[in-house]
Amino acid sequence: MKSMEQFGKPLVKYAGVANFKVEEQDYKVEGTGNFEAAQFPSGRIAASVVPTDIPRPGKVSLQANPECELSFEGQDSQGWSLKPGGEMFFSRVHWLFAPMARQPDELSLGAQYIAAKRKNASEDGYSKTRFLISNLLWHRNDREQPEPIRLTDQGFEIVITPIDDYLTIAPRLRATRGIEPTALVSIKTSSCEQKPLGEFQDFIDNLLCVFRLATGNLINWYYGEAIDDRTQSAVERVHSYTTTSPYSNTIRFRPLKSGYESLVPKLSLDALTTAFFNDSAQCLDKATLNTLIGHFTNACDPSLSLEATGLLASTLAELIAAKYANAKGESETILQKHFKVAILPALRAAIKETALSQEIKDHVLDHLTGAYRSTFHDKLKSLNDDRNLGLKCSDLRRIVRLRNSLVHRGTYPSAFDCGGWLNDYQFLTWTNFIALCRLLGYEGELPEFLEGHPLEI
Repeated sequence: MKSMEQFGKPLVKYAGVANFKVEEQDYKVEGTGNFEAAQFPSGRIAASVVPTDIPRPGKVSLQANPECELSFEGQDSQGWSLKPGGEMFFSRVHWLFAPMARQPDELSLGAQYIAAKRKNASEDGYSKTRFLISNLLWHRNDREQPEPIRLTDQGFEIVITPIDDYLTIAPRLRATRGIEPTALVSIKTSSCEQKPLGEFQDFIDNLLCVFRLATGNLINWYYGEAIDDRTQSAVERVHSYTTTSPYSNTIRFRPLKSGYESLVPKLSLDALTTAFFNDSAQCLDKATLNTLIGHFTNACDPSLSLEATGLLASTLAELIAAKYANAKGESETILQKHFKVAILPALRAAIKETALSQEIKDHVLDHLTGAYRSTFHDKLKSLNDDRNLGLKCSDLRRIVRLRNSLVHRGTYPSAFDCGGWLNDYQFLTWTNFIALCRLLGYEGELPEFLEGHPLEI
């Protein structure tokens, strides 16, 4: 079908017959047809139907109706039954007027999820699943397949393995900063307990937040497969309309090989994963931490200039410090009520009596109302002291100076120097990384920042 061709070569493709129904108030269109559905490396899920039997309905309104609903069920020639889920994306007018169109006419739709099942799919759940993920690269010799990463948490055993074409994909991704699948995450229950595919899906959603933090990449999953214990084949799938972004080389991800020891401080993925799932050790709620990790990957975006990513990184440092101060109840140096009643009037009166020009007086008066709040430096120092970030006083001053310059001048404090700018940006990225690790409750070793060297995790 023509609509599938525009998205390129699919990762997974289905074809067969489908039933569909469009409903809007009292108006309804039902029909059958031939369909194709596919998921692509970009993360897109798409489906198309060419109707073969579609009765002519009554009148239809041309005015948009938010309650217009589309349902679709497909039967693939290979035995898969398909059903979209979540939010649906389709042209209301195209589908409602399909009976009046000249046939054959191709109707297209998109979905947030597509569930696919075979007839022998289990009703009791599964002990094994695997998920295809994007943009996870190991920074090692590209002539050798990287060693799998093994983790255990939440009653799951996890093995993350590079896909078969990894050695071809890895150099291409580093060169082009594109979006491609790179690894399979195999997950099985430690006690062979049977769980529905949805529970594995919830777990991978959280687990990938750990890898986004450790790599600076918006790693996401395309689809998950539930594995039949008897045949060892996939019998149920869930496809996700994945949010993807270009591969970022800001952080070099180099996990320690099994049996090896590092001579320099090294992040422990095991300990970071355990900390992430341990809510009791975290002062911020999980939703806030996940949002901050999302901002962290945005600040590692390779498509932006150093000034733009630096601004994002410095703003994130301030946001992290502010969230922590607010959680501790230390956002205010002086109580706001006391400041407004006892201090603000006196400050305004004193400024009005000065010999400054009226323009300067107005400018200063406009910026008095937030003076009761703790400074960025104070909040950052509190976070550093409480959470053992290991930042020196000179580091704190450097972060504040970088933030002020990027926010107020739109550039770095130093004169134009790509090497110096890159070093400052990497310092901010490293600061955000260690702060987020500590806020997750991670207490292990953290990589050190080395001036003039790439960030390695």
